[in-house]
Amino acid sequence: MIKSDSKLHLLVLIVSVMGFLSAIVGGYLYYSALKKNAIALAHEDAEERVKEVGGYIESNISWSLKSVNTLAGLTGLKPLKVSCYIEHLLDFAGK
Repeated sequence: MIKSDSKLHLLVLIVSVMGFLSAIVGGYLYYSALKKNAIALAHEDAEERVKEVGGYIESNISWSLKSVNTLAGLTGLKPLKVSCYIEHLLDFAGK
């Protein structure tokens, strides 16, 4: 009878070790799948943000080019003579 009890103890020990190892392997697989999914979501978010920022930059460049083209079409401005301007100010202040 003692022999059967030792066999029963051995069987319970083996089953408990198998359960423990199964829990460890299952936890590792769950963690790795969760980690892989989190990384994939982070990459998708990063791609969306890059596309959004690229759109902003493209819009800014197009508006800048519109401004440059508008300014390029203007006729030349007369250069301002600072000395004449100062003389007129002094004349006006002196009167």
